Amino acid sequence: MAERGDLIRQRLAAFESVDPTEWFWEFAFGILTPQSRARHADIVVQRLRERDYFLRGGSVVDLLRSPDSYIRFHNVKSQRLELLRNSWSSVVNLLNDAVRTVPDRGRSSIHEARLFRNELASRISGYGLKEASHVLRNIGWRNLAIIDRHLISNMSQLGICEASVAVGSHRQYHNLENSFSSWCELHGYDMDEMDLLFWSQQTGEIFK
Repeated sequence: MAERGDLIRQRLAAFESVDPTEWFWEFAFGILTPQSRARHADIVVQRLRERDYFLRGGSVVDLLRSPDSYIRFHNVKSQRLELLRNSWSSVVNLLNDAVRTVPDRGRSSIHEARLFRNELASRISGYGLKEASHVLRNIGWRNLAIIDRHLISNMSQLGICEASVAVGSHRQYHNLENSFSSWCELHGYDMDEMDLLFWSQQTGEIFK
């Protein structure tokens, strides 16, 4: 952690300063990433911006199918992007209500963050707890675990869980999240910093 700690903390601070005008693009990123490369999703988001997608809408299957930024399940995800766009005002209302309740997202309690995360996951087509956790972390919320293959792999190496553990239900997700949170607290680590550290060790970069 020592050699990457400062960069990781800078990245988390940058998440906390994301302007609300950028929220839609972070949520679009969250729709694109499942079973696809994060860098590909980022390229697509930039192209959506260039196409003025938020105002114009429409099918973007061509962008999602592009070989240099290929997104799996492109037809379904194009439809989900449009659903997100059409329901964005209600999502913003939900976000603003949460910010009024927890003005400092970076200091939200575990209970507050998870309660809001669970609500968000139930509202947005294409989101599960992992996707909702990811997008909230990317706009400044803390104390949420992004339970995916890279985190489970690292958790298993630390003896926190088995490598073959299932994450097929909310209960299983919450159990793993609790285990990771407890381990971090026991050893004096910040959970969000550890997640980015594990990601950077496996990918070679500190991204999002």
